[in-house]
Amino acid sequence: MSADQPHRVLLRYDREDDRDAFLQDFAGAFSIDSYSSDQEALAAIARGRSLPDALVFITTDTDQLLASSLLQQVSDGGCCLRIVIGGQFSLDQIIHLLENRVVDRCYAKPWDINLVRTDLFAATMSVQDNAGPTPVESEHPKPLVLIVDDEQSATKYLSKQLMRMQDRFEIRCAASAQQALETLHQEGHRTAVLMTDQRMPGMKGLQLINEMRQSYPHITRILTSAYGELDVALGAVNQGRIFRYQKKPWHAASLLPVLDDAIAQHHASRQKSEQWQFALAERFEGVRERRKAALLRALTESPSVPLASRDVIQNFLRDMDAISTLPPGASHFRDHSPEALDNALVRGLRAELTRYLEIPLTDAVPNNGTLPDAIQSALDVLLSASGMSRDHLIREQDEDVTTLRLEAGKNLHLYSHVLSPMARVSSQLLKQQGALLALYIMAQQQGGQVLLQGGQQRFTLELSLPLRAPSGGSRQP
Repeated sequence: MSADQPHRVLLRYDREDDRDAFLQDFAGAFSIDSYSSDQEALAAIARGRSLPDALVFITTDTDQLLASSLLQQVSDGGCCLRIVIGGQFSLDQIIHLLENRVVDRCYAKPWDINLVRTDLFAATMSVQDNAGPTPVESEHPKPLVLIVDDEQSATKYLSKQLMRMQDRFEIRCAASAQQALETLHQEGHRTAVLMTDQRMPGMKGLQLINEMRQSYPHITRILTSAYGELDVALGAVNQGRIFRYQKKPWHAASLLPVLDDAIAQHHASRQKSEQWQFALAERFEGVRERRKAALLRALTESPSVPLASRDVIQNFLRDMDAISTLPPGASHFRDHSPEALDNALVRGLRAELTRYLEIPLTDAVPNNGTLPDAIQSALDVLLSASGMSRDHLIREQDEDVTTLRLEAGKNLHLYSHVLSPMARVSSQLLKQQGALLALYIMAQQQGGQVLLQGGQQRFTLELSLPLRAPSGGSRQP
């Protein structure tokens, strides 16, 4: 969605005063279509041929939510965020809404404007809970269910019962949140479900869910409790984004289908994430090709760039294109014009490069190996950005060539480059990339070369320069 397109929210309401209050709170930020019945809303969706970014259902009768044809169809049709706002919810209603998978957030009246606004912006910017890195495939064929409870006798008994009843998944038990996090550190790549009790010493169950959700977004989350804590259940739905709220005591026979459903949800989340990431990567490939062409055109046409060095720019862009980077996310495509970002990148990089090339460059490196000021300046920028200095360079010299390379174990840290996904053009990026490109060009002018090797933000650098002037003897104007 481009920055000039309104974000679409569908509002389903019972009372006109609720509709008017919601429009007053949010109409300035979103495009809101409001309807007083499921039938009207469904007809509007059919006419639009696509789901809105978010659906908000404000009702005085929370019992009708399970029977809502609108919520059910939206649940079946896609990833539209579903927020319900009601007068009062009971714990059983929350449990039933989760079991039927018809809502994503539940708020009681009066609604908190900031919380709802945050949810709506997250939905309209396509920030998905399952858009994190795809888990590494495990060599173990069976998924893992992690059960967390300080009552170890209960978890041990439940584990034995479940293992006797099925062979589709494995079970691990943890007696505390800390032990669960340690297990996830070892087994997170194949953990499909985490089921945790709420009341435990130290970190509570909901805190554990919120902690692990950041690093393991694909793990399906179940919160259990022997106490009827409605506020905890609502917090788990809205903050921890749980799959189920399960009452205790546990019964293996009734819990088994819940765990099977949770594992299925885990597999669906992974598949959806892979499809989402593939779509983003495919979209970014077009951005990368356009950006590469714009940079090549702008830099090779710049009067400050020597004619003989223009093939070096192609080599530089080819090297950057070959570097593996973190995958693109939704943030790289929102709230800005891609063309405007590319223009800012081109202007900034050209200005940085011009600054280096305006520094007089001697025709050759003296026999004592002293580097020209411009080359030293570019090296200092790259090294300092990685917490290093020239003291971390090893110099090797023979009668013809001086070579500088990083000490063993030392790496340049390039967290982004000109052809990587980015949401904004930072001054740090421009300084690093300008210095690196200038180093490529200045090394070529001296008859030498830069060798950059690595990937995933860590690189080795080697600079070789002859101790005599290259043929031609003078710098290109």
